[in-house]
Amino acid sequence: MPKPRPSTAALSTVFEPNAIVVYGASSDPNKIGGRPLRYLKELGFNGRLYAINPARDSVQGVRSFPSATAIDGELDLAVIVVPSESVLGALQDCVRKGVKGAVVLSSGFSEVGSKGAHMQAQITALARASGMRILGPNCLGFVNGVRGISVTFSPSRELRWPQLGSIGFVTQSGAFGSHSAAVCCNRGLGLGMWITTGNEADIDVADCIVFLAGDSHTTVIVGYIEGCRDAPKLAAALDHARLNGKQVILLKAGTSDAGVAAVASHTAMLAGRDELFDAFLRQHGVIRARSVDELLDTAYACAPRIRPASPRTAIISTSGGVGVIMADAAIEGGLRIDPLPAEVQDKIRAMLPYAGTRNPIDTTAQMVNDITLVSKCFEHVIAGSTTDIIVTHLSFIGYDTALMDELSGPLFVLRRKHPEKLFVLSMLCSENIRRRYEAAGFLVFEDPTRAVQAAVKCNTAAAFAREAFSRVDAADTRAMPIMNGKPATEFEAKQVLRAAGIPVPAEAVVDSADAAVSEACSIGFPVVLKVVSRDIPHKTEVGGVILNLSTPEAVVAGFNELHARVHAAAPHANIEGILVGKQIVGGIETIAGILNDPVLGPFVMLGLGGIFAEVFNDVVFRRAPFGIEHASKMIRELRSFSVLDGARGQSRADLAALADVLCRLSRLAAANVGTIQSMDINPLIACPDGVFAVDAMVVLLSDSASEKCA
Repeated sequence: MPKPRPSTAALSTVFEPNAIVVYGASSDPNKIGGRPLRYLKELGFNGRLYAINPARDSVQGVRSFPSATAIDGELDLAVIVVPSESVLGALQDCVRKGVKGAVVLSSGFSEVGSKGAHMQAQITALARASGMRILGPNCLGFVNGVRGISVTFSPSRELRWPQLGSIGFVTQSGAFGSHSAAVCCNRGLGLGMWITTGNEADIDVADCIVFLAGDSHTTVIVGYIEGCRDAPKLAAALDHARLNGKQVILLKAGTSDAGVAAVASHTAMLAGRDELFDAFLRQHGVIRARSVDELLDTAYACAPRIRPASPRTAIISTSGGVGVIMADAAIEGGLRIDPLPAEVQDKIRAMLPYAGTRNPIDTTAQMVNDITLVSKCFEHVIAGSTTDIIVTHLSFIGYDTALMDELSGPLFVLRRKHPEKLFVLSMLCSENIRRRYEAAGFLVFEDPTRAVQAAVKCNTAAAFAREAFSRVDAADTRAMPIMNGKPATEFEAKQVLRAAGIPVPAEAVVDSADAAVSEACSIGFPVVLKVVSRDIPHKTEVGGVILNLSTPEAVVAGFNELHARVHAAAPHANIEGILVGKQIVGGIETIAGILNDPVLGPFVMLGLGGIFAEVFNDVVFRRAPFGIEHASKMIRELRSFSVLDGARGQSRADLAALADVLCRLSRLAAANVGTIQSMDINPLIACPDGVFAVDAMVVLLSDSASEKCA
C-alpha cells in the first residue's frame, strides 16, 4: 500500500511539552492529585510548571492559579486530575487559554455506563472542534524518560521504574503498563517512552505508534491492545512504523469469549474476531506476543535492530541434550538448522575430537580446558558457511569470571567484524558479565529455549522488513461491481463474481427439462444440476445437487429427480428454477470467501475446500484489498499448500490464477464493504490451467438469518 504520512506535530506538544499545568493539583504528594506534580519535579522536568487549585496560591512549591486563563504565557499541556463531572469544564478552560494538549487521568467515563459514555463523547467533540489533542480519559498518563517528563500517578513510577532505554511502550491498559514497567525494571530493560491511552476519546494507540515511529530515540515499539475503533488508521500507523524501520510487537487481549466480554466492560471497546486480528497484525508486520514474558523478550531481542539476512542458524552447545532441545525449538519457529559443510565439521573435529559437528555443535566439556575453542567454533562457522544466526549455550560457565574474561576478547572482535549477524548466548552469569556481553552486542538469556525463541523473533522481524508493500489502486476497487443490497441466488452471486473477473463455469437457469437439455448440449457434457432457491442456503442438505450428467436422457431424469428431492425435503421452499452448469472435472477443491468484520473491516479467506472445509479448518485470512504479493504468500501459508503444489506426483494447481482470483476477491470485498457481510465460494476449484468458482453463497449486511441466499 502507499506510504502513509501521518502527522505527529500536534502530538509533540503532548509528549514533549515545555509548559505544563496540573488541574486538581494536591498539596499531598502521595494523593492521586499530588503525584503528577511531585513526579514532574523529581524526574527533573526543566520547563515551566503550574498548578490549578483555586484554594491555594502554591501547591508543593509550584505557583497555583484559579484557571489556566490567569497564567501568563503559552501552555503546551494540561494534566487533568479532577472528578469526572468537572473534566469538561477544565478542558473548556484549556481551550479558552489555547492549551495545545491534555492528559485526562480522571476515570468515570465510557467504562462505567451510558452517563460516562455521554461525558466522554463531549470530550471527543471538544477535541475535534478545538484541535486540542487529548490523552485518556481513564488513563495513567505517560512518561518521557528522555525529556524528564512524568505525567502519571502510578505508584510504580517511584517503586519499580526501568532505566532509560530505546523501547517505546504504549498500552490501552494503565495497570498492565505499570506492571510491565516494573517487569522491565526487574529485567534490566530500558524504556524511553511509556504511554497509556485509556478510553481513547481522542489520542489512540495508532497515534502513539506513529509518534514513536518518528521518535529518534525509539528503536522498537511495544504495546498492549484490547481492540480498535479505526482499523484503517491502525493499519496506516503500523505500516508507517515498518517503513521507518521500527518493529512493532503487540500483546492482543480478548482471544476467548470471556476475554472479549472483559474487554467490552473494561474500555467499552470491541475486541474483534481473534483469528482476523491475528491475520491483520501479521499482514502489517507486527510480531504478536501471547504473554508479558514473550512481549518483553521480543522487545529486548529486537531493540538492537539486528536483522539477520536469512533464517540459517548454527547452534553451539556445551550439552548435546540441550543442543537437541534448541534445534527442535528453532525448527518449530521457522529457523533452518542445516548441516554444516564437511570442511567446517573437519576443522571443528580437529580442535574437538569428541565433538558433535553436524549442527547443533556439541563441544562437550573439552571447552572448559580451553574456552577460546568456543570462539574458534564461531570463526569456523562464520567463515565456512552461510550462517546468519548463532545461538550458543554455555550453561553456568558464565559464573566463571576468569573464563568469561578470556572468552570476551576473541568473541567481541568477532561481534565487531560481523555486526550484521545475530549472536545469542544462553548462560547463567553475574549481572556484570551479562551487561558486558550485552554492551558488546550479544543477546543473553538464562533459558536456552527462550534464547532460540528470541532468534526466531529477530528472524521474523527481518522477514517483515524485507517484505514488499502491496499497492492497490483505488481505481481497481472502484471498477468492481457493487451488490444491489437485495438477496441473490447462487446464479446471481456468480454473475457478480464474473463481472469482477473471477472465472465461473458456463451455466444457465431453466424451468423445464427440455430447456435443461438444450442448455446442457450448448454448454457441453458433463453437466451439473442445482436447485435455485433463496430459501435453501445449503443445497446438498436437501439433495439439491446432481453431478456427472453426461447425456440428454440423464439430464431429463436428473431434472425430475431434483424437483422430487427438494419438494420432499423442503416442501415450502420457493423454487425459482434449476441451474444447468458445466461440471469441472479434476482439480483441487478450495474454499475462498469474504468476511466483513465490524471492527477490522473486510477480509478474504482461503482454505482447503469442499464439503469438509469446516472439518479440515485449514484457512488463512488477509484484510482487503491487497496485491499479488500478499495473495501468493496467503496461498503458501496453508498447511495443505503441498496439495496445491503437486504433492505425491499430482498435477500442480495454477497458483498464479489462484492468486489473481484472491486479489480480485479482495477488491470486490473492499468495494462492497457496506453491502456484503460474507461470501463463500465453495468450492473454488484450482485446476492445472485455471481456477473456477463453482458455487457461491452471499449474506448481505441487510439480510436476516432467514434471508441468506444461495
